[in-house]
Amino acid sequence: MENPFTTIELQLSNINAKLDKVLAENNYEPDSELLTLQEYSKYIKKSLPTIWRYEKDGKINPVIIAGKKYYKKAKIQ
Repeated sequence: MENPFTTIELQLSNINAKLDKVLAENNYEPDSELLTLQEYSKYIKKSLPTIWRYEKDGKINPVIIAGKKYYKKAKIQ
């Protein structure tokens, strides 16, 4: 019988590898703070439709986590 802790450690290492891959694909920076749409709107002092247009035009790229959009706390380009 296999040690259950070994199985759990293997599963956790697989999860960590997948998480690292997703974070790398999204250019995630550990020091960056993620904001909701409303928080980001207040932070850059722009309306919600303006942010949606910036997103559509590719000026900003949200980070999607669990189906929810978050925005990095940085000024738009």
